Formats: sequence, structure tokens, C-alpha cells
Amino acid sequence: MSSFDHPRLRRWILALAIALRVVLALVNTDANDNHLEVVRIIVDENRFPELQEAFQAYHSKLYHASVALLWKLSPTDSPYVLVRLAQLFNTFFGVWTLLLIRRWLADMALSEPVRTLIFALVALNPGLVAIHSQATNDTLVIWLSTLALIAAGRYLAAPSRRAFWRVLWPTVLGPLAKANGLIAAFSIVGAFGLAVLYGKSARPLRTVAAAGVLLAVTGAAAFTFGSYGKHWRQYGDPFILNMPRNPLPDFWEETEYRRPGARSIAGALGTFHFFDLMRRPQIARPAEAPDAVIEDHRTSLWTQLFARTHFAQYDNHPETWINHGEPLLWLGRALYLFGLPWSLLLLGGLVVEGWRAAWFREPLYAPAMVAAWMQIAFVAQFCLVYRDFASMKVIYILPGMAGYVLALANATEWAWRKGWHRSVIGGGAILAALYSVDAAWLSGHLLADKLPMLWDLLRNRLG
Repeated sequence: MSSFDHPRLRRWILALAIALRVVLALVNTDANDNHLEVVRIIVDENRFPELQEAFQAYHSKLYHASVALLWKLSPTDSPYVLVRLAQLFNTFFGVWTLLLIRRWLADMALSEPVRTLIFALVALNPGLVAIHSQATNDTLVIWLSTLALIAAGRYLAAPSRRAFWRVLWPTVLGPLAKANGLIAAFSIVGAFGLAVLYGKSARPLRTVAAAGVLLAVTGAAAFTFGSYGKHWRQYGDPFILNMPRNPLPDFWEETEYRRPGARSIAGALGTFHFFDLMRRPQIARPAEAPDAVIEDHRTSLWTQLFARTHFAQYDNHPETWINHGEPLLWLGRALYLFGLPWSLLLLGGLVVEGWRAAWFREPLYAPAMVAAWMQIAFVAQFCLVYRDFASMKVIYILPGMAGYVLALANATEWAWRKGWHRSVIGGGAILAALYSVDAAWLSGHLLADKLPMLWDLLRNRLG
């Protein structure tokens, strides 16, 4: 294995990952949430919409304003082109995020096969391919948070004024894209605090001052240029959503509000329904129908995060993505089966690396690991407050992706050093291949839906 050209293989993996994203962005016309409604108001009326004017108007508008600028600069007003511009904008920053992760892995003490394998599992992950090809604000906040957390680790390892500026700007911009960008800021400040607490900072006063500046500038920018200050003044809640807050669930007794999700605290946070996933690999649609089948996995946060991580077509949403074909369901089952060992490795890595971060064993990795656990705590709290299964999306924790990559990489390296070479390479290669099939299958499904329209258009042109 030592003579194998791993850098070249990683370049090929990156090329495949880019191709999957670009193709999906070109054939896709839909998204998890309708953020383009906000963009259209900005473009057509030269103003930001109020909270109730569009469902996604509660977000800060960095993504929407950026896409609106692209639309205004576009030489055409074709809806086909404008939607693709909004999606390819995210594809660009999605690929940039992969480059950051590749560099992040290069900084770790890993065997070359492990480094290549982890990069493949991240770059080809179908959930990441999907979100990098949709017109939503998630890709932007994931990129900014990843930049900030990696830069913060490097600052703690080797403080300098230049290194601090590399931390500051993505940290400040993150909450202007989406509210959970604030978690990266709090995580970085927390890691700075750990450095002082454990006496690992050569100049503790400078570290405290850096944390104060970071928090002050990020908060000032968020409340001045984001939606948080305005919503606080108008509604008394800087983080108000266009979704109803439900009464918190009981610990044991199951109750239901709106659509099924967190029926009880024990059910939402204390269960994992793997066998139900194997029996029914997708969320039934339409999920809103009164007589819809309610799968057990729809009411468990950890099952939802697991399924959405490994199978891009698990949630059968958005509408144009719905596909109930039996071969696809078997692909989903295979993804769950081969994804389970890697999820267990990730869980083990999170525990070990989280403990090391709590004791500030490695300054380079502390901010990323603090953020990884804070994102998990956030989504657990979020699903108990809003309770609908739509509040259990894995994209809500992906701004902590640098920490998850670190945890999985180090856990896999442990397995590699134990001598489980064939299991690591074989299982990882199969999962990466299945990931690619899932992403390609989705593009094929969307393209097949458009073939009749394209045929009629071509026939009319020729006729």
C-alpha cells in the first residue's frame, strides 16, 4: 500500500465528487426549502422581505443577497438559468469545502490509505452532494464554519495577528448566512477559554482579548446586519422562525403535535430504529396525509441523522425527488448496512476526541471538536422544541463537519493500526461506491423526468 499513488487517487475522487455535484445542480430544479422566493423579492423589489412575507424570510440574508447579485448581473432572465446559477453558487462553495477537508486531513497523523478513504467518504457522501446542488443557505454556513474552526485551531497552535484575522472574518460572516453559524463562534470562544483554563496559552491575556474581540464583533455584525436585532425588537425573539413552537414533550408519555417527530424525550433521544429502517428505508410520502404510514424511524433523532447521512433519498423530499422504486429501496438498505460500522466508528471517535478536546490535549483540533458536540446538542434541543420530523435534518449539524471528519479519521486510523486493513479498505470502498451510485441515481431520476419535455421541445424545434 505504501507505493500506491494516493495523492493522485484523491485527485480522481475530487474530480468525481465535482462531477456529481455539477450534474445534479444542472438537472435539479428543487430544494429542501424555498429560499429562491426570498431572492426574487430582493431582485424584484430591491428590499429584504419581512418575516411573514416568505417562509424562509426569517433567515439572515447573506446567501439570498449574494444570489440576488448574481441574478442582477446575469445577461438573461431565464428562470432555467437563474435557478442553476443559485445552485452552482453552492456547488462552488461545496467544492471549496472539500478542498478545506482535504487540507484538514493532510494535517492529521494518518496512514495514507486512511487519509484517502476518509476523503472519499466525505467527498462522495450523497447527502453532501445533494445539499451542494440545491439553492439553500446551508452550503454557505457549512463552508464558513469549516473555515473558521480550522483557522481557530491553527491560531491556538501558533498564535499571530494574521492567523487571528483568518479566524475572524468567516466567524463573523457565518451567522449572516444562518443562525447555527453562531455555534462556530461560541465553540471557538469556548476553545480559547479552555486554552487559558488549562494554562496552554503562552499569553493568556491576549487569548482572552482575542476571544472578546471575536465575540463582540460577531455579535455586533449579527445583530446589525443580520435579522436577529430586527426580530428581537419586533418580536422579542432574535431567533424566531416561521414554525410554531410546540410544548416540550414528556419524558416517557408520547404526544404528537403537527406532524410526527419527537413524541417523547425518551423516544426522540433514546432510540435507534435500525431494523425499521431496513424494513422501510424511506419516509412515506406524502408525510402530511392523515392516513400516512408513520415509521418508527421518523420519531427518532439518531435514526434520522443516520439515515439522512447515508441515503440522500431517505426523506423523499423535495417533491421532484420522490422515488419509491424497489431497486432504490434496496440501495438504501445496502447503504444503511455498510454505513452502520462507519457510524459506530464515528461515534467512538466523537467520544475519544471530545474527551481530548475537553482536556485541551491538542489545540489544533479543540475548536472543531467543541463545535461538533455543540452542533449535536443544538439539533437535540431543536427537535424537542419544534418536534416535527423536519427538525431532525443532518444539515443542521454539518457546520461542525470538521470535527466529525477528525473523529472518523482518528477512529479509522485506530482500526487500521489494529491490523484490520481488509475490513477498513473493503468496507470503506464499498460504501464510497454505493454513495456514488446514490448521487448518480438521483441525477438520473431527475433527468428521466425531464426527457419527455426535452423530447417535445426538440420535436417542436425540428418540426
